[in-house]
Amino acid sequence: MQDHQRELFLGARDRHPANEAIRYIENNVALPGQPLPVFSERANGFVSLDEARQDQEESVSKWKEIQEDIEALFSLMEQVQTKLDQNDANQKYSTKINLRQCNWKVVLGEVEKTTQLWKSRPNKQSKIMVFVDKVGRHSQALESWLALLPMGDYGSSICGAFKIVIGAASRYTKIEESVYEAISEIPIIMERAKRYVDMYRQMRDQFLEQRTIELFRAILSLLRQVMQFFLDGKPKKFIGSLMQQGAYKEQLFESVDTIKVCAQAVNEEASQCQARMVLKVYEKTEQTQLVFHRLMDFLLTNPRFQATDSGTSALESNTSRHEVSSYDLLNVDRLSWQDQETSRSTTPTIPKSTSLQPVLSKADMELAKQRLLKCLNYDPDALTRDISSILSFNYQLSENAKARVAAMLRHDRFQAFMRETQTSTCLLVNGRGDLSTADGVSPFSVVVAELARMSNTDLTDAIPVFVLKYFCAEHQPSYPYNPFTSPIGMMASIICQLVRQMTDKGLAVDLSFLTDSKWGKLERLELHTLCTVFKRVVEQIPQHGVILCVIDEISVYETSRLGGETDMVVGKLVQIVQRNRHPVFKLLVTCYDRALDVGRFFSGSTLDFREDIETNDEADWIIGTQL
Repeated sequence: MQDHQRELFLGARDRHPANEAIRYIENNVALPGQPLPVFSERANGFVSLDEARQDQEESVSKWKEIQEDIEALFSLMEQVQTKLDQNDANQKYSTKINLRQCNWKVVLGEVEKTTQLWKSRPNKQSKIMVFVDKVGRHSQALESWLALLPMGDYGSSICGAFKIVIGAASRYTKIEESVYEAISEIPIIMERAKRYVDMYRQMRDQFLEQRTIELFRAILSLLRQVMQFFLDGKPKKFIGSLMQQGAYKEQLFESVDTIKVCAQAVNEEASQCQARMVLKVYEKTEQTQLVFHRLMDFLLTNPRFQATDSGTSALESNTSRHEVSSYDLLNVDRLSWQDQETSRSTTPTIPKSTSLQPVLSKADMELAKQRLLKCLNYDPDALTRDISSILSFNYQLSENAKARVAAMLRHDRFQAFMRETQTSTCLLVNGRGDLSTADGVSPFSVVVAELARMSNTDLTDAIPVFVLKYFCAEHQPSYPYNPFTSPIGMMASIICQLVRQMTDKGLAVDLSFLTDSKWGKLERLELHTLCTVFKRVVEQIPQHGVILCVIDEISVYETSRLGGETDMVVGKLVQIVQRNRHPVFKLLVTCYDRALDVGRFFSGSTLDFREDIETNDEADWIIGTQL
């Protein structure tokens, strides 16, 4: 029943969300145990169905407050139409139209007709025609604004008044010029308020809507004065005493000034509205930046990676300047990290979808997601096992390995990569180290594992940050061939990780792009199809989301048998970076020794270390101050 009422409400709205992302979330994203939300422009956010109804009722009520003013204007216009036609004996220029169906195209047609008629008159340079011409030349913003008014007689009331006044100029040569001067100011005022018009097209929160109603009421007031003038005057002269003219002009331009004040008010409110929107984006960006700063800080302050000098760690020597590290904050009062359950976010975010509406229903989307995870042999504990294996309790980095890790962590290029949250970027790190001295575990793998441990906390739960990890050395190529210990398994793993993280953050995963043929290819684990699926799922991440994808020890898969597949995967991932669109996609590929063929994809984005890094070279680096 609730779903049916919701569908009726959404279908009956005068104005549907113009933003594709908003339409997507209305149909796909819900808090656990809650119905799908409804977007409210007045609240500038997602609310329940009851709250959306209340917002709509309040909006309708506000606009109804000026309905009496609109009807008063229509009454005057109909009387003026009748009077003008009665005084035109030849009925040559009948003005009789259905005023409630009048639009701005009718007004522009009247401007064109009046212009042509005046060209045949001796007094071609009349000021009245200058004012009429201004209405035609400066009408774009006003026309756009009229289209944004509620359905009904709101826009037609203004258009009808303009049509009558401009039509009168084609029939009578002696009309008070101030009337035309006044109405010609309206399009120009709206042109100066174009920023507001553009903002009102995007969003109509309650404050901007209230300012709009005030502006509309001010324009109605001026047009009623104009109609009253036509009704009270003599159609062929419209000239009273100088005193009467002076008083009328004063009232007329007081109304024009009121419109200007209201237009200034809506412009200022539009600026405030835009500032609120920018602030929301900034807050999300700031939160995302904080995550990556904390990840970088965590690595810098991790005791595993601190080189020593004379038995004293860099951290210990700088306790006065950095008493509590990010590593300490992460680990204080915690059980062993293996026993911690990752918090689940209940904060919905706005995804950017590649389609206007999902083809699948919510239930079908869930079935498709489960089918995908099954096809890709998803094991929720696999990553935990990998990290546990690398971060085994007794494993410690040698001083030489610490020095090489330190060189990577403190390098400007690596830090810039880690802290970048606005632009997609990639980085290949070649450590040039000797794995034979690393007890079978790459020191860079330890760095990535610690990074994975940090990202598995609640640090990223409430914001659209997604961290994907794959440890090639933990899935060594096997004989006979096993697709899940190859680049195929790599792609399957990061697809499943992304899908699970999206689900945990309350985001729907739309797999409607998968045809029967593509499902068949997925079940056969065709690598090109896996790459396509990953790209399409990435495109569903929120507009301001950031994905960090880390592939550790890529050279493990650069064998004669797997080299072609490895090239394809890395090439496709780099293509996602190079498209330079949202969401931000950050690709980090590490190799404690040196990557081979895939290095060509990282031209200008490679961090190469020399082979002869000595322990003492890095012993004096101050981790605690590098934030």
